[in-house]
Amino acid sequence: MDLVAAAFAIRHVNQRPPSQDSSLSVPTETPSATMSTSADPKTEDPTGLVVTGNIMARFIRGSCDDPSAPSLELSIDQAANFKEIALPLAEKSDANGDRSAAVTSIRAVTLTTPAEMSIVGTDANCKSFSYATENGGEDWKRTDTGDEWYVDGDNVLTPQGPAVADCEVLSVWPISDRNARVGCKDGQVRGTDDAGDTWVGLGALDGLSAVSFSTIRDGFGIAKADGCASRVYATGSAGGNWEPLGCISDTKTAVAIGGAPVLLGALVDGDVYVSTDQGESWNKP
Repeated sequence: MDLVAAAFAIRHVNQRPPSQDSSLSVPTETPSATMSTSADPKTEDPTGLVVTGNIMARFIRGSCDDPSAPSLELSIDQAANFKEIALPLAEKSDANGDRSAAVTSIRAVTLTTPAEMSIVGTDANCKSFSYATENGGEDWKRTDTGDEWYVDGDNVLTPQGPAVADCEVLSVWPISDRNARVGCKDGQVRGTDDAGDTWVGLGALDGLSAVSFSTIRDGFGIAKADGCASRVYATGSAGGNWEPLGCISDTKTAVAIGGAPVLLGALVDGDVYVSTDQGESWNKP
């Protein structure tokens, strides 16, 4: 995927160079459309966004420690309209015959089609479970966790278990079961090619508030710069160099970005903005 048009020279935005050990192996897999965020779980605005082709899902994470209901919404018209997706219910009914919510928080969402998706959620004891649906949330089946990557406090949960990325993680983007990228609150982009056993610094973007990767090298970041609270940047070098693109908002900070190459989405103050020209221009449907 050509994220940066040939007419533009690659501009090194941040003066901190990538680690000399940043030559991770390059797999042929493309990443699943999965988003995991460590944003404040108590917010009432959506904090997560997943884009697959022309479909989008946004979610409110919720919290198992301080109950605030999570939610999941789906759009099939490039964010013009969102439909709420019913989340899993408890297997057993209460004395009144009602079934309570099985999920107290959402830690990650994987979106395949408008009907097929999966989530990693927690129960009332903060234990993580995976759920999958093939009919847009009408029915959910609990599955074993193990294939997902997601943020859990200070750790990154990988298919091999907990891992420490050596930074405060904003989000994690899996490329395969062993390869992933994380964006950090201090602006770093770090990567692993051994399922989280070791991490290396790949680059940085000052003021980073959101980041996503669609391949081992290609990604987008959002940072505060040049009078813009949410400037979009593209990288084709795993975060080593960044090319400035469009400004989403002069005053509001984006908390998530995802998609590529046809459709990009960004989450700003609960609203979804979209770009169909690889990040050059943005609008709110």
